[in-house]
Parts: sequence; C-alpha cells; structure tokens
Amino acid sequence: MCSADITPLPYVWWRKYNQLMPASAVTHTCRDFDALRDWAKEHRAGAIDAFVQVHDPLGDPVIYDV
Repeated sequence: MCSADITPLPYVWWRKYNQLMPASAVTHTCRDFDALRDWAKEHRAGAIDAFVQVHDPLGDPVIYDV
C-alpha cells in the first residue's frame, strides 16, 4: 500500500512457454494508494477471457522468444 503503482503492465505472448504472460520490464512510479483504490473501484474491468484474441489496431504484439 505504501508504494501504489499505476504503471501499465502489458501482457504478451511468450513462445517459449506457449502462454500469455506479463511483460514487467517497465519503469514504475508510486502514487497515493487511497486515490488509486477509489479510481480502480469506479473503473473496474469485467471478466477477461484469455482465449479470445483481438487484433491490435496499434500494431503487431510483442513476441518474446526468451
């Protein structure tokens, strides 16, 4: 709670593991936890189906071969 972080954590397909995994190599910035929690409650996402693939209009996804 003392290091609330709103940095986006994208998920990418890892061929090595044949699954979707977080790409956590991003710069993080701490924020006010209470304000973050209140915002998250108001903007929560619905259920996510990991088996549904949608074309990204911004370009091809990053594929990690590691």
